Amino acid sequence: VRTTLMGIADFGASGSTQIDNGTLLLSGAWRNGVTIGASLAVGNGSGSMGTLSLINGGRLIVENPAGDTPTNLSLGGLAGFLPGGSGLLSLSGGSRVEVGTDSSHGQLLIGATAGGIGVATLDGASRIDTDYLGVGAFYGADAGVGTLIVNGGSLVSAASIEIGAQGFVGGTGTLVGSIINRGVFSPGSSPGSLTIEGSFCNQAGGRLMLVVEADGMGGVKT
Repeated sequence: VRTTLMGIADFGASGSTQIDNGTLLLSGAWRNGVTIGASLAVGNGSGSMGTLSLINGGRLIVENPAGDTPTNLSLGGLAGFLPGGSGLLSLSGGSRVEVGTDSSHGQLLIGATAGGIGVATLDGASRIDTDYLGVGAFYGADAGVGTLIVNGGSLVSAASIEIGAQGFVGGTGTLVGSIINRGVFSPGSSPGSLTIEGSFCNQAGGRLMLVVEADGMGGVKT
């Protein structure tokens, strides 16, 4: 399937899309008074509830080869257009999401707007690649409620990963990029480890939550 702009559950609606061992490609830019790079919004607008699931090697590609305007994947509202809504993204079975990994700048926003709720989960060696990842954040400002869980050998790669005041990141996978945290960063899965390949900065209000497992001899397991 190929298009440029797409919404899953807009204007108070509910809806879901599943990509099973196939590819959804959003490419180019939409020009009608204002230029918008290829974009997909899941749960766009107050009362909306949208779900996008990728299974069995499914792929989502959001690109703009011309590179003249950014590309976007938003869960829980669309910044500058419709605030609010609830969006869920799940990847399993080696599935992959690529947003702006060509010549254009790309952004993935989880809990994209105030009043919005976004959740993204990865399992089964799945992967997300983008330039900017906001988890309840939008370029230095707090946005909605965002949750990112990376498990099962999965990986998320972004030049910048920003966790807002209402953001939560956890799991046992790998994060690649420069991480800024004002929310909750909770490695592992009671307990466990979350690998960071990059940098981590805990800003004002940021919380690093660690679960420690006893070794039965008065110490802890490392």
